[in-house]
Amino acid sequence: LIQRIHEKLILYQDQNYIAIHKPADLRMDGQFRTSVHKLLLYLFPPPSLLQMVSDGMTTEGKSNSEETTRVKYHQQLLKSIDPLSNHSFLKDDPHKMVHQLDYATSGVLLVGKSRKATAVASRSFEERKTNKQYVAVVINPASSASNNPPPPLGADFFERLTVM
Repeated sequence: LIQRIHEKLILYQDQNYIAIHKPADLRMDGQFRTSVHKLLLYLFPPPSLLQMVSDGMTTEGKSNSEETTRVKYHQQLLKSIDPLSNHSFLKDDPHKMVHQLDYATSGVLLVGKSRKATAVASRSFEERKTNKQYVAVVINPASSASNNPPPPLGADFFERLTVM
């Protein structure tokens, strides 16, 4: 499960940064059942969270099979993550959001793996040195009903459009 989530959402990773595909309708953090913050904790649990998971599994007793142990690990990890609402609850959580994306917005989210890396990238955003590109998908059902719907954003829209 973790491998499939990792493959779908982690676009890039190096020693300083993680680039995540944030789907629409996912909160950044806070008192919500799911969030980018909780996703990061699930994919990259810091030592203190791993200790909480280990402690929780110890109280439940030994399991008979490797598969049962793996399932219990994931259940305990999710149980440990659920009440956490922001990064300050785990002092050893190194992952910090470099920027924000709105709840309804999907896109690439950059996460720093240390305070220093986050500060460097945040400064780049603040100083407008970061190249950001936006794409809007516009659907107008009323105009598509006619035989010749008008161009969505002007006659030269497709000439100016570049896809990267």
